[in-house]
Amino acid sequence: MLAAAHCAITVAVAALGLSAPAGAQSAEIKPQWDDPEIKQFVAGARRNRAATTSALFDPRLAQLKLPVLGYERAVPRVRNSFSVGARPRQRRVLTMDPKNPVWYEIAYDYGDEVTITVEADLRIQQKLPPGTKLYTPPRNFSLGTDTEIAVFREESTPGISGSIAEFKVVKYGIPYTVTLECSAAKREICEDVDQIRKDRALLKLIFARPPEQ
Repeated sequence: MLAAAHCAITVAVAALGLSAPAGAQSAEIKPQWDDPEIKQFVAGARRNRAATTSALFDPRLAQLKLPVLGYERAVPRVRNSFSVGARPRQRRVLTMDPKNPVWYEIAYDYGDEVTITVEADLRIQQKLPPGTKLYTPPRNFSLGTDTEIAVFREESTPGISGSIAEFKVVKYGIPYTVTLECSAAKREICEDVDQIRKDRALLKLIFARPPEQ
């Protein structure tokens, strides 16, 4: 349920700022590798290369050609929504293409109840498959700026069960999309816009390797 709903909403977001006419040649965003936050991260990694390597939850992160945003630990709001004895272990799954490492998706899975996905893609011209059904996000969902939180509820959005919240953070010249997918039992997490807004600060730079590294 959660994966299918996520695909539908993500396609809608991609259509707003990342689509191009048929036959257009693909182009890529150029990451701002000179950003002070990246420089600080890289300097720290150089000082303690062994610790940085061991901290990677998936060694494929080192292949990516873009800075990686993610969560270093479980989101407290999600973790605390479960009773102590019933808390599922956070499972992190990285999806990427080793042959073209210009995009990634990290899914943070809390059982079958909540999934938080962080994704980014340097490709800025994409075509949507024929017949794709699009949902309408808020008007301020544009390519170049952060966005407010859009909430999609099962009452108003066909094809989903529970709720989905989605927003975009632009850092280093790259739009990162964050999606929260909640089952009906945990839908209050996806619908607590004020808390989600606060939790944006939990997104961290978890890996960066500039081209010269």
